Amino acid sequence: MQGGLDGDWDSERVKQLLSNLLTNAVQHGAGKKVGLSVNGEENLVFLEVHNEGPPIRKELRNVPD
Repeated sequence: MQGGLDGDWDSERVKQLLSNLLTNAVQHGAGKKVGLSVNGEENLVFLEVHNEGPPIRKELRNVPD
């Protein structure tokens, strides 16, 4: 963890977010370790979950190119 992570957080939604992301990573992680990193900047927090499973096909991702 790096940077500041202070904020006005809805704890129940953060719990649900983490639960969904980590459960998905474990289910699709090919039985290998799951990584979680959190980094803060002035007005932003970046959360990244990584597993060793196959990547999500590009057409199924909801992120800009």
